[in-house]
Amino acid sequence: SITIKRIKLLEELSFAWNAQLAAWDKHINDLQKFRKEYGDCLVPLNHPKYPKLGLWVKEQRRHFTLMKQGKASHMTEDRAHALDKVG
Repeated sequence: SITIKRIKLLEELSFAWNAQLAAWDKHINDLQKFRKEYGDCLVPLNHPKYPKLGLWVKEQRRHFTLMKQGKASHMTEDRAHALDKVG
């Protein structure tokens, strides 16, 4: 098992304990940057500066629809609110 000392060292390095959450946070930050730079959230697939963002946005829209239909989805109300704040 991991020691408290190692945990503290990893936290000092901003270690991501939850990789999925860290990836979601990175993408929403990229979406905020994209919106600021281009004025909208219409990210094309394979954008040169944000190559994975277009597919991520497409997936968020799909999961939002699933959530609204009451179907299984990775979308949460908090995530939907965060996306609404971006635009």
